[in-house]
Amino acid sequence: MELKRVNDIIDEYPGEWVAVEVVEYDSSDLSGEKDLGRLVAHSTDEDEVWEAIRGHKYLAAVAYSGPLVEPGYVLAL
Repeated sequence: MELKRVNDIIDEYPGEWVAVEVVEYDSSDLSGEKDLGRLVAHSTDEDEVWEAIRGHKYLAAVAYSGPLVEPGYVLAL
């Protein structure tokens, strides 16, 4: 399976939870733009994604690729 930028993989699944095996990691780049990886799992159910990586021995990135606040709502800090 071909390596892709981790951020691009996450962006391919809008509104879903995404788990990516991080294969190449550049600790000097805090933006994560240079990190490369492979898709492990994606789902609208967060628990399914965490279950897919449970017990695996690789560095994984798990992210939600959707809005943090639903349209029509306001976040107050």
